[in-house]
Amino acid sequence: MTREQKLLVNTSVVLFIALILIASIWRLSSSEDNSPCNTNRFPGKCYEIEREICIKQMASSDGECRQSIKSLNLPPARLTGPIMDRCQQSKYDRVFHYLRKQTAECNEEFAELEAWRKSNPDF
Repeated sequence: MTREQKLLVNTSVVLFIALILIASIWRLSSSEDNSPCNTNRFPGKCYEIEREICIKQMASSDGECRQSIKSLNLPPARLTGPIMDRCQQSKYDRVFHYLRKQTAECNEEFAELEAWRKSNPDF
């Protein structure tokens, strides 16, 4: 192998490792942002409740929401993530409505949730 080829191989290995590290860091940071119990997202930011309790409640509503969505007989290509999120938020609010934070941003979220409930009475 020539010196240039060795340099090219070494540079490729370093770039590959850097890419893996960047992807890992990005995945870790984005997974935290996606948690509904994160204090920067609804419902985590709009209730006076410990994160662990929030996580347990969201997990307990998971099966019930999945069953409700399954009973809708939606086509296979239909994305159900937003429905699942609102279903879990609705069940969460029914349990912890007395722990709501009264801020303008949270009141807007609560109003949107109430409107969703009215248009989706099966949940």
